[in-house]
Amino acid sequence: MRLEQVYDELNRIHATLAYLSIMKRSVPGISQFLSEAQHTYLQALAHYGSEEFEGAGELSAASGGLCQVVETIMARTLRADSSFPSSVPPPPKNAGSPNDSKRLREILWGVDSVLARVHWLIENGTLPLDERNQVRRIAGWGEALYGQARHMLECESAEGAIELARAAKAAADSAEHVCRNWYLGGVSPLRPLGAEETT
Repeated sequence: MRLEQVYDELNRIHATLAYLSIMKRSVPGISQFLSEAQHTYLQALAHYGSEEFEGAGELSAASGGLCQVVETIMARTLRADSSFPSSVPPPPKNAGSPNDSKRLREILWGVDSVLARVHWLIENGTLPLDERNQVRRIAGWGEALYGQARHMLECESAEGAIELARAAKAAADSAEHVCRNWYLGGVSPLRPLGAEETT
């Protein structure tokens, strides 16, 4: 994801939050996601300024995924508030596709696969402490959203679960992009920086 796109997403989020402030509404729980989205964007800018363009691409993609999580949570919170004004009526209940359940399972399988790779790198890789903590934090959010989506699926309520599953995938992908940024520097996942190759 390009830096310009993430910049636009972050500004769109801030504009929405400003509107909510005027309407005296708040969306609890998004500050940590937004803070991390801004942090990864600033990391991407720093890489771009150092002409580390691949790393900038990975970190801007991580920031974009976190922006998607923020926007999903804001949208779900506002839809759940019946007193919040809307310019259009909601769709009828159960208006989703009959293939929603299958699509949801496919997304959840994708989330599970990404989180498995990320956790392997956290436990067995050579990520420095700061990056490992950052990846663990973002992956934890992905797991929480994944658990909520699975719960909705088990309760046979596909409505809204796909949205949560996509947010979980965005968070999991963000964690993986942060990992990729570190290993793009030519560091083996299992060999610390500066260690000599053996033949």
